[in-house]
Amino acid sequence: MSNSLYEPLFDLEMKLLQPDVRRSSKKISEILDENFIEFCSSGHIWRYQVGDVIESQNDDLSRYEIIDFKIKILSENVFLVTYQSNRLEESNNISYSLRSSIWKEIDGKLKMIFHQGTPIRQ
Repeated sequence: MSNSLYEPLFDLEMKLLQPDVRRSSKKISEILDENFIEFCSSGHIWRYQVGDVIESQNDDLSRYEIIDFKIKILSENVFLVTYQSNRLEESNNISYSLRSSIWKEIDGKLKMIFHQGTPIRQ
């Protein structure tokens, strides 16, 4: 793993958990590839379309922690990111999930092309 990838990919993953980014079609388009697909924890498959925003409940009231963040280089410009996400809700409940994302460097920018979140028990 190249250490030069860790910080930019970690920062991008954290940005996608922030409500102001999730509600901004401009900010989302800077991070997600136009062919992005997500297998949601609900079982739904979400395909990104330019102009989309990411809606979810309790975005404003939740804080996220990323632990065990790892990067695996799949090819010269494709990277697999895996980590555990802990979401602390306003009610002090914590939800846990395992997450994986595939990132691709396109024209010098990192773009997410795939993501999956799987709820787990802690």
